[in-house]
Amino acid sequence: MDAAGYYSDLTAHYERYAGASHGWHYGVWEDDVESHTAALLRSNEMLLRGLDVTPATRILDVGFGIGGFAVWAARRFGAAVTGITVAEDHLAMARALAATQAVSAHCEFRLMDMNELAFADRPFDVVVNQETFCHADDKAAYLAAVYRVLRPGGAWRAVDFSVQEAPLDAAGRRSYDAVCEGFHLPSMAPASATADMLARAGFDAIECHDLSPLVLKTATHILRACYLPLVMTRLRLDWTFRPRDARQRRNRQGHVTAAYHYSRGLRSGLFRHAFYAARKPSAARPDPSPAWTS
Repeated sequence: MDAAGYYSDLTAHYERYAGASHGWHYGVWEDDVESHTAALLRSNEMLLRGLDVTPATRILDVGFGIGGFAVWAARRFGAAVTGITVAEDHLAMARALAATQAVSAHCEFRLMDMNELAFADRPFDVVVNQETFCHADDKAAYLAAVYRVLRPGGAWRAVDFSVQEAPLDAAGRRSYDAVCEGFHLPSMAPASATADMLARAGFDAIECHDLSPLVLKTATHILRACYLPLVMTRLRLDWTFRPRDARQRRNRQGHVTAAYHYSRGLRSGLFRHAFYAARKPSAARPDPSPAWTS
């Protein structure tokens, strides 16, 4: 699937959504969060919460958007962050953002496919996926690669799209397919499957939490934004604001459809917004005993 083309075509849309946070993801509305921007930044915070992040910490940000998380982590902790993307045009945008925020020395942005992590063994202390684990073609193989590039005792953290544990009925399958097609995802894994893959890769201290209740405000915001484009498409009037380029038009239509179905599915329980945490053992591997909690 052409994820690079999709993200390039949707860049302006994501930038309007993200604003000053530069965050291309669902916002997390914990009790003390009072704005859309703060909710997007709270997702960043959640990815590193409880970790001892210092200027010596080396972080890999897989699928960096235009560098929002990387620049935030470099500014807040002084950490060294390497970001990878498949969208070549985002490299210059991320580097410009890092320069504007005076953290260029702490940030490196590279063109690299997450399905082929071309790093030596064990250079990173933390690997993060912010709504990008779902883009892995073979999720078990990807987690094995993450395990390889983490130092002993290193951590994987992710906030990601997920789907209910129960088998999908016909309507659920249509929504699932719409989300995967529109967002250019090869698949979405139930949380229990991800926990099992983490255990088989060798991770311990595995945590899986359902964040869905904390992103419902964002889902409502997105549903409101989707309403007019969907109505215009159904009335065949979307030509008035869609780009003439066929690929861009398909990507934008698919994006709106996917965002609508995923946000509705979060309300119904069909989809789950998941937080994952796992650690590469420092020594021998104990029983990981993964669990999914809500």
